[in-house]
Amino acid sequence: MGFETEFAPAERASEEQVAIDYVSIRGNAFAVDWADHIPQMLVLINGQRQIVYANRLFQDFVDQEKDSGDLPSYVGRRPGEAIGCIHARQGAGGCGTSRFCRTCGAIKTILAAQRENRRVEDECRIIRQTRSGEEALDLRVTSVPVAVDRKPFQLFTLTDISDEKRRKVLERIFFHDILNTAGAVRGIAALLQEADFSDLQSREMVELLNQSSAELVEEIQAQRSLAAAERGDLTVSPGIVETLPFLERRVQTFAIRAQSEGKQVLVDRHAVNLVMETDPSLLGRVLHNLIKNALEASSAGQRVTTGCTNLGEHVAFWVHNQTAMEMDVQLQVFKRSFSTKGTGRGLGTHSVKLLTERYLKGRVAFGSTPDSGTEFCVTYPIYWPEPLPQNG
Repeated sequence: MGFETEFAPAERASEEQVAIDYVSIRGNAFAVDWADHIPQMLVLINGQRQIVYANRLFQDFVDQEKDSGDLPSYVGRRPGEAIGCIHARQGAGGCGTSRFCRTCGAIKTILAAQRENRRVEDECRIIRQTRSGEEALDLRVTSVPVAVDRKPFQLFTLTDISDEKRRKVLERIFFHDILNTAGAVRGIAALLQEADFSDLQSREMVELLNQSSAELVEEIQAQRSLAAAERGDLTVSPGIVETLPFLERRVQTFAIRAQSEGKQVLVDRHAVNLVMETDPSLLGRVLHNLIKNALEASSAGQRVTTGCTNLGEHVAFWVHNQTAMEMDVQLQVFKRSFSTKGTGRGLGTHSVKLLTERYLKGRVAFGSTPDSGTEFCVTYPIYWPEPLPQNG
């Protein structure tokens, strides 16, 4: 008896054929052992999208019912039916046949892999019914055509990315809200700067408030850029930069704070002015982090110097401080989870390397000795050798 469908074919293989396929696959001890030990949910499906084998991770995930007869309860079901998708029973032909299935990433990957005979990956958003109620899931699904004893099947894998998706949503909300708050503080500080304060101390306090609020906004934006860069979602926006004025503005951002701590930050008098093509925002983040790190590594009375050098087809920006790094610190610079500032502190050098080498087509290097102190150098092409990439 045939069933109507609003999307994928409804026909199924016979129970006898499904059982034969299951027994055949179970007889391959090596394949079964391999499937049960890979750290990913995996099922093997036939041409009618029915499961003929599932590894242990998938069985644990679907919390399958008690086996009936000689076959596990998942055998013969389609993925949505085994998982418990609330739409799997809304079409007369089961999983894949209702109007809701038109937007299902899982069905789309299976059909595309069958049609095009290639690996296909997508994301799938479902709501499934569990013993404790409904649960919303985000899955990354992949379908790969394979042959078992010359018979066509598909390896269908699932990865639960619900936590990853939740983090992304919360991250976007967090950065949006905190940037709004920090922007409001900065606006108030800017208004106070226009007020007529008669005493020098009040003017200095207002100036410090204004700079601190600007630094807060810059730091939040830097962390948002870093999060996007690590996901590969960061957009590169081309622009023209004059190196010397650009560098001087970065230094000016730290001038008051450095002075209040008894330190000095300045641009080297030999720094050159060049016109280069790059992303001004990302370059600014790199230089901001390098100068900030150098100041934090310096003691009262010490000096941080920065500059830029013409290397022909490239330009080098460098930041120098008078303190040397211990060798065990030097060996771990640029690692994401390592910080010279103590446990749980910044990601400055990691973000410098990530933004420079993955997004700005540059290179980063450093040197540190007791005699010469520490110097970080980032080198970029003056002109891009090809069009700027639009994302990671």
